[in-house]
Amino acid sequence: MFYTFVFTALNFIEAYHSVSVNMNNEELETGVQLDLGQFNKSLPVNRYFGGFNYTYLESDEMDKGTIGHIFNTSFLLKNKFSSFNAITMGLGMKIIHIDYGSLNSTAVPLGIEMNFDFPMKSFPLSINTSLYYSPKPLTFGDGDQYIEKRVELAYQIIEMGELFIGYRDIAVDPHSKFTSVNIDISQLPYLGIKIGF
Repeated sequence: MFYTFVFTALNFIEAYHSVSVNMNNEELETGVQLDLGQFNKSLPVNRYFGGFNYTYLESDEMDKGTIGHIFNTSFLLKNKFSSFNAITMGLGMKIIHIDYGSLNSTAVPLGIEMNFDFPMKSFPLSINTSLYYSPKPLTFGDGDQYIEKRVELAYQIIEMGELFIGYRDIAVDPHSKFTSVNIDISQLPYLGIKIGF
C-alpha cells in the first residue's frame, strides 16, 4: 500500500500542462500540451494528453518567398516502458492542416514517441524522439502522404522549465500535378523552451 501511494504521488508530481516555443531563422512553432487527467477524475494523470500546435514558415524551397502555416491538433497516450522507468513510450495521432505556397493538404498521421531521461540528477538531460506517418487513405487535399520526424535534446534548467535543441523533418508527397518528389516543408534545427504549469 505504501508503494502504491508513493507511485501515485510521483505520477501526480510529474503531471502538468506545458507550453512551448521553438524557432530558427525561417520558422516559429508554438504549442500547448494539456494533461487530460487533470480535467477528468476517471483518467489517470500523466497518461492522456491533448495538444495544439501552430507553425509559421518562410522558405525559398518551392517559390521565392513561400510562406507556410501548419495547424496541428494531437492526442497522445504515454506510459513508462515496462519496468525501465527512464524510458517513456507514447502512441498518438494528429490532425494536421498544411497551407504551404500552392500546396493545401490535410492529414491524419499515426505515430510513436519516445522519451529517455538520463539518470543524472545533477545534470537533468532527456532525449525526445517522434515519428508520425499518414498514408494516402489518411491524407487529403493536395497530398498523397505525410511524414514527420523529430529529435530533441532537452535540459531542465529550472523546475518545470526546459531549454531544448531539436531537428524536425516534415515532408508531403503531393499529387503529380505539383511534382513527382516529396516537398520538404521543414528540414531545419531549432532552439526552444518549454514551461510547465
